[in-house]
Amino acid sequence: TDPLEFPTTFTNYLDAGETYRLHAVVVHVGDAFAGHYYSFVDPGLDGHWVRFDDDRVQAVDYPTVAKEATGTVANAAAYLLQYV
Repeated sequence: TDPLEFPTTFTNYLDAGETYRLHAVVVHVGDAFAGHYYSFVDPGLDGHWVRFDDDRVQAVDYPTVAKEATGTVANAAAYLLQYV
């Protein structure tokens, strides 16, 4: 199957053309019966992403976010996307 793709920005023409930016991604690793969640957040909307995984917090680049959130890492895929 092809990996999931999602935009980092989109324009909602039903909302006066407001443009939204990707702010956070929640990733699920596992299957429908068991798994683990972690998240990526761009707190300043400036391209400086942070990975939050239990007690581990680390700076990452967007290619890491895209790789882990788009289904190209075994049994991992975006579960929730937050745009602001």
